Order: sequence, then structure tokens, then C-alpha cells
Amino acid sequence: MDLSQYQDLFISEVQEHLQALSQAILALEQQPTGDEAVERCFRAAHSIKGMAATMGYEEMSRLAHAAEDVLDQVRKHAVNVTPELVDLLFQALDGLQDQAQAIAHGHPTPAPTGPGLVAALQSFRPMPRAPVAPPALAPNCQVTVQIAANARLKDARALLVLKRLREVSTVVSCQPSEDEIGADTGTFDGAFTVVLYAADPARARQAAESVAEVQKVTVTPLAPTAPVQPTPASPPAWEELGLGQSVRVNVAHLDHLLRLVSELVVNKSRLWRVEERYDLPDLKSALEEHDRILAELQDGVLQARTVPVAQVFNRFPRMVRDLARQQGKLVELDIEGAEIELDRGILQELGDPLLHLLRNAIDHGLESPDQRQTAGKAPAGQIQLTAARQQDQIVITVQDDGQGMDPDHLRQIAIERGLITPGQAVELSDAEALRLICRPGFSTATQVTNVSGRGVGMDVVRRQVEALRGQLAIQSEPGHGSRFILRLPVTLAIIQALLVRVGAETFAIPLSHVQHTTEVPGETVREIQHQAVAALPQALLPLRPLATLLGLPTPDLSTHDDQEPFYALIIERGGLQLGLVVDELLGHKEIVVKSLTGMLGQIPGLAGATILGDGEVVLILDLNSLLALRARPGTRVGRPI
Repeated sequence: MDLSQYQDLFISEVQEHLQALSQAILALEQQPTGDEAVERCFRAAHSIKGMAATMGYEEMSRLAHAAEDVLDQVRKHAVNVTPELVDLLFQALDGLQDQAQAIAHGHPTPAPTGPGLVAALQSFRPMPRAPVAPPALAPNCQVTVQIAANARLKDARALLVLKRLREVSTVVSCQPSEDEIGADTGTFDGAFTVVLYAADPARARQAAESVAEVQKVTVTPLAPTAPVQPTPASPPAWEELGLGQSVRVNVAHLDHLLRLVSELVVNKSRLWRVEERYDLPDLKSALEEHDRILAELQDGVLQARTVPVAQVFNRFPRMVRDLARQQGKLVELDIEGAEIELDRGILQELGDPLLHLLRNAIDHGLESPDQRQTAGKAPAGQIQLTAARQQDQIVITVQDDGQGMDPDHLRQIAIERGLITPGQAVELSDAEALRLICRPGFSTATQVTNVSGRGVGMDVVRRQVEALRGQLAIQSEPGHGSRFILRLPVTLAIIQALLVRVGAETFAIPLSHVQHTTEVPGETVREIQHQAVAALPQALLPLRPLATLLGLPTPDLSTHDDQEPFYALIIERGGLQLGLVVDELLGHKEIVVKSLTGMLGQIPGLAGATILGDGEVVLILDLNSLLALRARPGTRVGRPI
């Protein structure tokens, strides 16, 4: 049976089992006597062994088998869980991950990491007992199995049943034979009969019924017989094929579906333009129904593209453990909201920023156990990684209870490194001083290590978050810790945007960047320290013409007609509010984001383009980049005149 067609499925599922094994080893380290953690480790190693053997990856199967054997002895309390054993299990995990990566990239499967790794695992086994001769006579049983008629890959299911039966007894015969079942001729109807030697009928039934889509199992005891030679075992099928209530879909198919839905959204606007022009009641009724169906289709496709953030979050406990041990620190990582779902395209780009934040929290944020006790804290530092849904955004927070950051200290470092002048430092609010850590070349590390000190990291985080049309906020209190808040859109393909006019040009601004819009009375405008502000009842609002950020002719707000109001988009940056002045608000629309290529794709401040219903091409603005490029520090809300 040609199993190469299942390689992609194998890689996908083995990665899930490797992740489960990593989490289970971490749990086992925390509770060495916990039976549940041992069982989870054993099941994951057992699944990987069977899957690798089925596909013919002998080196991977051998390493997983060695790990499975020692975990089996731990289950039986014949081997104790020690730090040395945990480290060895992690080495085995790393070796299995290396092998999986090699298989995924079409390379020969490497031998287990280090020539003595398998032997080291085997050394934890107790001395084997002398073999016990089998009884002269033992009861056999016949197991008849029927795979469900509508099941896919009946042959693979049957091979998996045989594997489970071999785990509880010895297979004497199988009809039809394993070779006939696995011949992939399309004639196998899912029914087969197995004779087991010296089998417990109840365990045999349970083993056969443990495979998904097995419709019926009949176990019939047979007369006692003398020991017999079992039939040769074919490679066992892997644990689950993912054919129950869900299927695995190639990502390229989902991307193609999303592109088609995006085109339908654009075409919807065109059809409504036609209806408005000719005022056709029948067309309007049809379009309303069309919009409802399209909205459901769009939600369905976007939902199919979302995956739990756990796929990224689950990578970090092992990294935190290893880095904390390397630095001699005690760290407890608390993960919340891992079930929150996010567009896979965004999630793929989120791993590196979160990795930087967690490494910085351990390296810069958390103190050593002695320092923490001196400060009246628990020896173990706390890091919280949380995800939450807020309307059309996902909010991810990385928070620690470490030493925090002092804005004055950050100002001084920035001056010493030539990033700002002393005069500029005085003008910075505390919130803006905290954002200095996102400047390229800024670092508080006193020496270069393999973790930090090279002046890279937080600037990478900021750029990557803003490239995802997200926002990064930083909060910190000296002596009590720091909090980094990432606000991200749920999807990047179809967004809600505000259309505005600046001069003769129309632009689209993602609504996720805008808190709200307001009409500013002309008579409220003042000029304070060369900064136009609106003296609103609740506070002073710094104003900045959007035309200034775009390099277009800029109106002088200080000479604005007192009788004529104008429009401003209220945004937040660095804990401050700022009003971006535009000439006209054209309303909000659902738009499809088109990527820019060539020279346009290299222009900072542009997040893409969209096509309106009348065919007009409108540029989508990235306010984060525009403000970083052109805006001076804003005036703090509430500063007196």
C-alpha cells in the first residue's frame, strides 16, 4: 500500500502529538508523581511511534519507542521521575521534532539526536525479568469487525484495528489478509475476521471499538489450543485520521475561497451602484437577499481560516522553562484565552513578536530569586500571556511582575545613545518615554548575550505589529512590572474602513485605528507652543491635519474660520489622544484589501488599496506608520493653556 499520499497528513498530526508531548513533559516536571501527566506523555509517544512505523520512518519510530518504554515504566512506578529523566525526555522531543522537520522538507530522516540517546532512555528501564513460558493450552477468540459503510479509507481503519488488537494479544490469522486489505484495490468492503491467541475477549472488544468509524464488533470464544506462531505484523496505522466531524483542508484552497469572496464583496458595491442609478425594485430585493447570503458566506470562509491562538501560545512554555533555567531564575507562565481564534495569516506573523516580548520579560523584566525576595516578592516571577476578543479586535497581553521600567532612566539611556536630545527628552511624556524602547538601537542591556543587548527586539515587535495593522501599547510601573498590549484585527483580507476626503483625494482608514469622529467648532481652535489644539469642554485635543502626514498642501488651522466647523478623527497614540483633521467624512464601508506591489509597496504609510463600487481605486492608510514618520510628540490631553 502506497502511504506517501498520507505524508502531509502525517506531518500535520505528528506535530500535534509533539506539541502535546511537550506540554505533558512540562506538566510531569511540575508534578513528578502525577499519573495524568505520565499518561499524556505515554499516549503522545505511543501515537508518534505507531504513526512513524506506519509510514516507514524507522529512526523516528525507534526513538519514540524508547521514550514510550521508559514512560511505561514510569506508569508502572518502576522508574522515578527525576530532573535527569525530564531533561532526557526533552532531548528525545527535540530529536523527534528534528526528524519531523527533515521529513517535511524531503530530507533523509536523521538518527536520534546523539548516538547514545536511545541507549540513555533504555538505561532507565528496570532489569528485565526472566521470560515466562506460555501455557501449553490457552483460549483463543475470533473477532469479526465491520467498518462503517460510509467511512473513508476503510483499509487504513482496518489496519489500525489490527494494530490495536496486537497491543492486547497475538494475532494468529486475519481474513482477508493484511496484504489484501492494504492492496488499495478498492474492493475491500470493511468487513474482516481476526483470530487471537490467549486473548481476553473484553479487552479485544474494547481495543477494536476504540477505533473511530468501527460500526460493529463481534467476539466469539474458541476452543483452547497450543501456542501458535503469529502472523507477521504489517506496520500499524496511526492513531487518528481526522475523518470524523472535521476534515483537513489545504490552506491554498481557503486562500482561494477568500479571494473569490473578496471579489464578490467588490462586485456587490458595483451592483448597488446600478440599483441606485436605475431605481429597480426587483433588483433591490434581489440584492438584499444577495447581501445576506454573501455575509454568511464571508463569515463562513473567514471562520474556516481562523485557528486558536493556542497553536502559537503552546510553543512558549518550553522556551520559558529553558531560558529561565539558563538564567538561574524561577518563572511561572500563566496562559489564558488560548481558545480565542485568529486569522491564520496574522497568527503566523505573531510568533516572533510574542517570542521577543517573553524573552525580554525573562531577561530584562524579572529579577533573580534573591533580588525578588529582597524586594518582598515571591522567588518565582510571574508572566501572564492572555488573549481576549474585543469587538472586531483581538487583544493579546504579555505582563510580568518584575522590576518595571523607569521613564526617567529610559530618557537618559536614549540621550546617551544619541537617539534624542536633552531638549526632546524634557518634552516626552512618561507614556512616550516608555515607547523609546521601540526605537532601533535602543537597549537597556549592559552586555551582549545570546538573549539581548544588541539593540534589536522591541523595534522588530513594533514594526511587525504595525505591519499587521495592529497597535502596540506599553505600560509599566517601576518595581511592579510591565504590560505590553497588542491590538490586532481579526482578519486582514476584508475590513471595515472609514472613507475620508483630503483635498481632491479619497483615502480609506481602517476603523480599528479610529476611536471615534467628531465635529470641531472653529472657534475652539488655539495655538499652544506651535501646536494647534481644540479647547473642547472635556479637555484639550491636539490637532494635526491628515494632509500634513501625507505631504499634501496643509491648511493653517490657527486661521480657520471661527464660524465653520471641521471634522477630526480621534486616535490614540502612546496613551495620548490626537485629532486628525480631514476635509470630509464620506462614511464607512466594508472594503477588500489589495496588496501593493512594486514601488507603491515600498512607500511607508500605505497599508494597501481597495476598489470601490464605481471602480475607483482608493489607497488604504496606515496611521501608525504615518505618525511615526512625520508626527512630533503630541500634546498631553488636559494640559492647561
